[in-house]
Amino acid sequence: MEKIVLAGYYGMHNTGDEAILAATVGALRHARDDLRLVVLSADPQGTSAGYGLEAFHRMSPPGVFKALLHADLVLFGGGSLLQDVTSKRSLLYYLTVLKLARVLARRVMIYANGVGPVRWPTGRKMVAEAVSKADIITVRDEDSAVELRAMGVVGREIHVTADPVFLLEPGPREGALATLRSHGLAGANILWLSLRPASGETWTSSIIDLILSARNHGLEPVFFLMQESMDGMEAFRINSLLQASGIPPVPVMKAPQPEDALALISEGRFLVGMRLHSLILAAMGGVPAAGVELDPKISSFLKAAELVPAPAPSKVRPGDLPAVLEDLIAKEESIRKSLEAKLPEFRSRAKRNLDLALSLLPS
Repeated sequence: MEKIVLAGYYGMHNTGDEAILAATVGALRHARDDLRLVVLSADPQGTSAGYGLEAFHRMSPPGVFKALLHADLVLFGGGSLLQDVTSKRSLLYYLTVLKLARVLARRVMIYANGVGPVRWPTGRKMVAEAVSKADIITVRDEDSAVELRAMGVVGREIHVTADPVFLLEPGPREGALATLRSHGLAGANILWLSLRPASGETWTSSIIDLILSARNHGLEPVFFLMQESMDGMEAFRINSLLQASGIPPVPVMKAPQPEDALALISEGRFLVGMRLHSLILAAMGGVPAAGVELDPKISSFLKAAELVPAPAPSKVRPGDLPAVLEDLIAKEESIRKSLEAKLPEFRSRAKRNLDLALSLLPS
C-alpha cells in the first residue's frame, strides 16, 4: 500500500485549508482505494477522526520524521505556504519539511501552491532552491508561476493548474437549508460577508454602510466565519458597533465541515469576501462575489474568475463598498453565466494536480 503524506496548514480550523485537505483526500480516494494517507496537522487527533487516516503533529520533529520516513510521495500544499507575510518562522518551517523530505530521498510534489509574497532576500533564494528540487511543480495561478521564475526557479516546468478546492463535493443541500431555517434565514436573499480583522475608521464605517445598503436592497447580510478564532472577533466588533447605534446586528454562521460551507454559501445570493477560499466556494456555488484585494492571491483569482474587485481596508473611501454591491447587483446574471462557463475548466485544471501526483507513484 503506497503512502502519501500531505503537508500544509492543516488542523488549524481554517475552513479554506480544511477544504483543500478534504478535496485532496476525497479525490485521492476516488482515484485509488489502495492508498495510505498521512497528514501533518496541528490537531492530529481531530484530523485523524475527521478523515479516517493517520495524522502526526506538524510541530513534532519525531512525528514529522516518522511520517516522511517511508513515504512514497509528499504532497506539499496546496495553500499559500511559501510566503513570509505570516512570518519568517512559518516560511522556514515549510522549507524544513521540504528539506527533510529530500534528505530522506522522498518524491516531492509542490501541489497547487500559491506562492509569495516573499520579501526576505535569503528566503527567496531558499524557496527557489527547495522548489527546484521537487519532482513536479504545480501552482494554482499564473502569478505564482511568474513569482517562482523571479525567485530563480529556471529550467523546470511549472504547471499552472487550479486550487484543489475545485474538486470539493458539496454537503447535502437539505442540511444547508435546515441550518438556514434554524437561524431564521429560510428563503432569505443572503449577502454573505467573509471578513477578517481589519483596522481603520473608514473601513469600519464602510462595512456598516455596506450592511445598511444591503438591507435597503432587501438583502440579508450574514457573517460567514472561515476561521472562527479571527473572523468571529471581527463579526463581534462590527455587531457591537451596530447595536451601540441602535442598528440590528448581523447574524453569524459557520459550517462544521468544508463540504457544509460549500453547500451553505451556494444558497446565498451574493458574497463579499476577504478570504480567498470564501471566493472560491462562492464561485463553485455560482454565487456572484466581490473580493477585497488584500493580497496578490485574491487579485489573481478575481481576474481569473472575472469577479468584482473591492478596495483593501487601507485604500477604501467612503461609499466604495456600497458601490461594489451596486456593481454586483447590476452584473448578477452575467457573473452567474460566466461562472457556469468557467467552472468546468477550473475543475479540469484542479484534476490535473491529482493526475500528476498519481503519476509519481511507483505503481
